[in-house]
Amino acid sequence: MTQHNRDELSMFQAIIISHDSGRLQQLGFKFYKESNKPAALLCLDHIFVAPPQIQEATMQETISTLEMFYAYTRLSHDIAVHADPCNNGPVQKLFAFKVTREDVFSVHPGTFLYGEVADQQVLFF
Repeated sequence: MTQHNRDELSMFQAIIISHDSGRLQQLGFKFYKESNKPAALLCLDHIFVAPPQIQEATMQETISTLEMFYAYTRLSHDIAVHADPCNNGPVQKLFAFKVTREDVFSVHPGTFLYGEVADQQVLFF
């Protein structure tokens, strides 16, 4: 197993099992520096699910938090304004879907996107 694969596995363990925000911060920065945008965004999304507590943080902790938040907003922006997100590999990886043929997509059960699609289907019936 490559180091890249071990890091991604560690990311999912930190998200699902240990809820280790320190590890997610470490991995989020590492993925960001390596241009692994989907993994970086996933890490940072879990870190910033709640507003950061910087009121009593040291100056260095505040700087580190703001650097992470900057990376998070850049990555979110890049995904949001992509001209053709459905045909973008990193977007497909992030949202766990695949293009099966033109204008037809395979969405994995248990994902955010699947839940949104399922909710829309209920509205139509």
